[in-house]
Amino acid sequence: MEKGLELVTIGVQQISKAFEFIGGENSALKRQYDKERRGWDVYSDTLTAVEQALKNKNPFALELQQKAKAIVRECVVGKEQRA
Repeated sequence: MEKGLELVTIGVQQISKAFEFIGGENSALKRQYDKERRGWDVYSDTLTAVEQALKNKNPFALELQQKAKAIVRECVVGKEQRA
């Protein structure tokens, strides 16, 4: 009985915290989502800009591409098969 009461008490506390996190118009969940969404938007915009710069043969973008390829090659499993 004591273990059951402890389990219910802990469960109520966790559910209460979850409702606090998701509750309200400006909930912590919404704020976290908005923050992460802005980060992904910046990431997407950056990739689009680099893609355009590569199409335009921008020297900085081309050098960045070569550096990125070299890093990825070092991370590939079975890299001795890659050239």
